[in-house]
Amino acid sequence: MTPEPVNILLIEDNPNEAELVRVFLRSARRFTFNLTHHEMLGDGLVYLKGMDNKDSKVDVVLLDLHLPDSKGLETFTRINKIAPWAPIIIMTNLNDEEMALKSVRQGAQDYLVKTEMDGNLLTRSIRYAIERKHAEDALRDSEERYSLAIQGANDGLWDWNLETNKIYYSPRWKEILNYECDEIGDSPNEWLSRIHPDDIEKFRVALLGHINRLNGHFQEEYRIKRKDGEFIWVLTRGYAVQNNREKAYRMAGSLTNIDVRKRTEKQLLHDAFHDPLTNLPNRSLFMDRLDRAVENAKRYRDYHFAVLYMDLDRFKVINDSLGHTYGDDLLMMVAKLLSSCIRSGDTVARLGGDEFVILLERIDDISDALEIADRIKQRLKIPVNLNGHEVVITASIGIVLNDITYDESEEILRDADIAMYQAKMLGKDCHSVFSSSMGKKAVERLELENDLRQAITDPIRRKNELDVVFQPIVSLETGMIEGFESLARWKHPERGQIGPDEFIPVAEETGLIHTLGLWVLKQACKQLRIWQKALESVSDTIPLSITVNFSGRQFSRPEVVNQIKHIISENQIEPSHLSLEITESLLIESDDRFHDVLKKIRDLGVNIHVDDFGRGYSSFSYLQRFPVNTLKIDALFTQLLERDGKNSEIVNSIVNLAKSLGMSVVAEGVETDVQLQKLKDIKCTHVQGYFLSRPLKREVAGELLLQNRKIFQP
Repeated sequence: MTPEPVNILLIEDNPNEAELVRVFLRSARRFTFNLTHHEMLGDGLVYLKGMDNKDSKVDVVLLDLHLPDSKGLETFTRINKIAPWAPIIIMTNLNDEEMALKSVRQGAQDYLVKTEMDGNLLTRSIRYAIERKHAEDALRDSEERYSLAIQGANDGLWDWNLETNKIYYSPRWKEILNYECDEIGDSPNEWLSRIHPDDIEKFRVALLGHINRLNGHFQEEYRIKRKDGEFIWVLTRGYAVQNNREKAYRMAGSLTNIDVRKRTEKQLLHDAFHDPLTNLPNRSLFMDRLDRAVENAKRYRDYHFAVLYMDLDRFKVINDSLGHTYGDDLLMMVAKLLSSCIRSGDTVARLGGDEFVILLERIDDISDALEIADRIKQRLKIPVNLNGHEVVITASIGIVLNDITYDESEEILRDADIAMYQAKMLGKDCHSVFSSSMGKKAVERLELENDLRQAITDPIRRKNELDVVFQPIVSLETGMIEGFESLARWKHPERGQIGPDEFIPVAEETGLIHTLGLWVLKQACKQLRIWQKALESVSDTIPLSITVNFSGRQFSRPEVVNQIKHIISENQIEPSHLSLEITESLLIESDDRFHDVLKKIRDLGVNIHVDDFGRGYSSFSYLQRFPVNTLKIDALFTQLLERDGKNSEIVNSIVNLAKSLGMSVVAEGVETDVQLQKLKDIKCTHVQGYFLSRPLKREVAGELLLQNRKIFQP
């Protein structure tokens, strides 16, 4: 059933504030109304005079005390005299609350501070005002009318006789603290003794300041104890009245429960400075504490601190193989572990991903930081169970002490990050202490990264610094070149030739490897097509293939299969004449997504070679799972062939394994005739290395291919 609309008379001279009242009323849920608005008190009085008291259509009056034709308490008095049957709510500003309270004492139902008003508060006050007025009309006893009206109010009211030192607490005041009416007396101690010890002094200062006229209005937020012993947040407002000797003799006000708001604010503040997954401090809070540590180090000569920057090793493999849910579980476990490793007063934070950072304050020297780092590494070695999988994690940790004078906390975090990457380069599962030489290397590395990015993305402006060279892959059975391995080379305009061991890791870390890898693939396929056409002209029927190294990061791109397919089609080569070369470590650490991409590439007809095979014997069992065509024996085993028989047995085992799986074998790093002969004896199928040919520029490789494709006599 739809409720009857509430008929409201609004007397307000400010059109903007009148419109705001209308907006608030419209925003309230399940509240219908009819609003009549007058800007002058006289117009409002005329409107009210024309109504029969019994059949009045005005349910409530919203009244501004300061109007063009009437000011202050007189405004309320005049309208109350004309329409004593109408409940009146005073709308006031903060600086007029004393006048509003006087109106309430003389019969107004309630007052609202305009700046604190909203739709719910306004409609609730209207409903309460109407209910209280109806109760007053029915009971006709002023004391009972007042008591029932107070019970209907959301705020608790209090009235303090400063001369007798007695306080009247309304039933609602007592209810806020979960007390019955007869459980609270009229002593000020009933109030003051329940205020939180940390808040009482501030409360007393504010209260006495108002009583002594040092501040215009008393308003204080504080915690107060309920009957059950719990503290809640409340807001008290009040105003003291003075006698003709300018001495306060009475003070009245309200008590509002603001506990939900304060707890919400506290939670929002916590969320703004903490990581939602681990509940650790986030970057913002950590940097604030690091700023404070930097200032303390400047102020106190004997104050020392350290920052540990930690990154989990191989977290991506765990995350991708077990799923992000279990990856998150692992991060939460690590967060608890780190928190248990530090001292009280230290800070551990999560920067994002699998990166954590620790601030150790008030340490004596580097040994304190090293002790914490060792403790973390030892604790991480304890296996954890994730979805039935026992997982052992390690971490690389960079350490910075404040021995160097730092002006900004960001500089400290930067250097800790640099030291962490140094630990990664040292083999992971270790820590590294920052030194100034690391900073210099980091700058050089950044410059190298920028130059590499420009060389890849803007080759014309950089004058084609990047190039591709080709190393022959030779058949041991025929001595003929059957293919080439394509290798990227970079000739820097200032630093000269930069080896792939230096720039390929940079490309991997920065994500440039995908663009670089596709560029090498295009160059290789284009060159293969040129050579194949040239061989057709000399009636050479032996197929020629090309091999391109492929990074694990490239396999993570969903579009990589279509890109390979497009390059093959664009250069009009047979897919079977193209081989992609992946490392054995990538094969071992792969997940289902990698396997799916590899299968799609094989379905195109492209061959897969496994590079550096033999370093990880555990990978033998993986070969049956993956569509691999060729194993490339690591150059280390090739070069050790002539030293002892053990290495010959290892190579022989790899060759036999490959043959049993229907694969061919390429031995890398052949540098001597002895190695070549031993590989023949073992019946290895293909070889490459400096003994046969160094990597060649495309023009030289083409001449060799056409003039003397047979490198040696078998």
